[in-house]
Amino acid sequence: DHSPPASPGDYAAYAGAVAARYGIGGSFWRAHAGLTPLPVDTYEIWNEPDNASFWRPAPDPAVYADLYRQARLAIRSVQPDARVIVGGLTHSPTFLPALLQAAPDLSGHIDGVGLHPYGPGPRSVVGRVRAARAVLRSLSLGGVPLYVTEFGWTTSPPGALDYLPERLRPAYIQQTLAGLAQSGCGVAASLVYAWVTPESEHADSQDWFGIQPPGGGPSPDVTAFARGLREAGGPVRFAAGC
Repeated sequence: DHSPPASPGDYAAYAGAVAARYGIGGSFWRAHAGLTPLPVDTYEIWNEPDNASFWRPAPDPAVYADLYRQARLAIRSVQPDARVIVGGLTHSPTFLPALLQAAPDLSGHIDGVGLHPYGPGPRSVVGRVRAARAVLRSLSLGGVPLYVTEFGWTTSPPGALDYLPERLRPAYIQQTLAGLAQSGCGVAASLVYAWVTPESEHADSQDWFGIQPPGGGPSPDVTAFARGLREAGGPVRFAAGC
């Protein structure tokens, strides 16, 4: 289930069907007139195509370029104003140049780049975003916005990848959002991973990324996330010093 689609064309047809159903003016919203429409306007193509865990047996920039190109065309054929982004990348400084080398025609046809800049703390997360902005500038894509579609920390077990003691996570979340907003790196969105996780198996780090406990109730993490988003609100900023 972590291999690329056997048929980029079939995947593109699926992507176009999602946009036709859930995008602006989509059939789902027309069929449920009693709902407040919350249409999708941004689509991220795949999850970590530069990570062998999600693109087996190994990342292939040329194959991904074809997947992205066909999916973007299909989505925009039914939703012309949709933003279709590359991502979410874990190794952007190496994957993005390889992507453009494999498919130079993508230049000018990338609506955004999604990032998963996990790191031990806020400074490292922002540093990885800065590295992505630098490589985009080197590729003459300096105006392409960045979308941090995953960042976060697990609170169990100690020593796991991306582990952080629970008492520190609220401040790290808020500091990361502030750092991204102030970076001038053109960050269009920041999403924490994840909202709710099971919190059942202490040995499974994936069970403890959620910032909202499964049973609900007050959460310092959610409060910090909401506060950080409010403080970070405003236009996307690009700065030469990013």
